[in-house]
Amino acid sequence: MNNTLYPMKIARTLKPRIWGGPRLQEYLGVSAASEFNVYGESWEMFEENTIINGFWAGQSLRTVSEELGSDFLGSISYNRFGKKVPLLTKFIFAGQSLSIQVHPGDDYVKANELQQDGFGKEEAWLIIEAQPGAKIIRGFQNGTKLSDIKKHIEGGTLESICQQVEVSAGDVILNPPGVVHAIGAGILLFEIQQASDLTYRLYDYNRRDKNGNLRALHVEQGLRVIDLEPRVGSKVIAKAREDSWVELVRTKNFVLTSKELCGGKNTYVHKSQNSFEIVTVIDGKSQLRSSGSDVTSLSQGESAILPAKLGDYQLQGLGKILRAGLEI
Repeated sequence: MNNTLYPMKIARTLKPRIWGGPRLQEYLGVSAASEFNVYGESWEMFEENTIINGFWAGQSLRTVSEELGSDFLGSISYNRFGKKVPLLTKFIFAGQSLSIQVHPGDDYVKANELQQDGFGKEEAWLIIEAQPGAKIIRGFQNGTKLSDIKKHIEGGTLESICQQVEVSAGDVILNPPGVVHAIGAGILLFEIQQASDLTYRLYDYNRRDKNGNLRALHVEQGLRVIDLEPRVGSKVIAKAREDSWVELVRTKNFVLTSKELCGGKNTYVHKSQNSFEIVTVIDGKSQLRSSGSDVTSLSQGESAILPAKLGDYQLQGLGKILRAGLEI
């Protein structure tokens, strides 16, 4: 077995956010950012995150991908994106509602945002927890025009023309580029997205940063990329697969699946060699085993990346686990 290819446990990157809350640190079992600052996001799969076990311990995912190329990323990713790490996964908790925002697609980014490596931002959410009555925003009401959006941004009433959707644990939401959206207060979720942090804020509730300044808006850019097509059926319908996993969402940019682990029984995973996989525990604990490598243990909120050429592996544990990649 090549000792450079094994399940690689990832050190998370925690992000304080003005709209965050203590629930994220409780869920992850980490200390508070500070007395006056709370975490809102935990970036799990991120090219600057470091590996914490085995041969590559202390090295970033970017370094590993540059060194191993297709053996690490897989032919699908390597042929489309070269040695770039194409996905970002994270946990988000909204103590307050996030800004109403929109993300551009690949073509717009390549033409107008050259510093972004060509990645637009398509994303999907798996709701882990939602307080009673918690809602997301996704899309505008039918018949909304750009002139309406401008008027309501200026008047501070943009929420009134948005579609608001009540959510609960287990719901899956897909936000393609161009679809206006926002996470409402009281929601904890897992997000998978293209490897871009490019966000155009349209409205932010006149929220001020720690220095007392209004947070920046990006109305002009946002209006250029907004998709006004009516959005019917905001929630993605999960599909049972023949391999006993549940497919939560599939797009050209990513696939996300889930499975309940039931204690002592091993789950054998036939892994595609065309794509890396990200394994994340969202409830309970799990152990990963692959031929010739040490056992990798994951607790709630922890993730590991499995190189494309790793081969098949086993999972054991109790709780719920996610698998993500370009092909699953």
